[in-house]
Amino acid sequence: MIAKSKAQFKTVASAPPPFNPATSPDPVPSPCVGVCRIDAASGLCEGCWRTLDEIAAWASLGDGARRAVWQRLPARQWPQSS
Repeated sequence: MIAKSKAQFKTVASAPPPFNPATSPDPVPSPCVGVCRIDAASGLCEGCWRTLDEIAAWASLGDGARRAVWQRLPARQWPQSS
């Protein structure tokens, strides 16, 4: 058995998990990736790209409204540095 360090298991959240709001079935999952920091300039969560209002309302939103949030996320994502 080979021992692995904790660093080998570390994952970095850079975007919400893959989900296609147009084709994926219900229920609609949360885009939360556990990186909960609101960027002061944009007002968006740095992990899931949602606004505070969208995050607060998520539990009470129906699947249609959740899909609408998911559809807005790609336009909000910061360019990836190379």
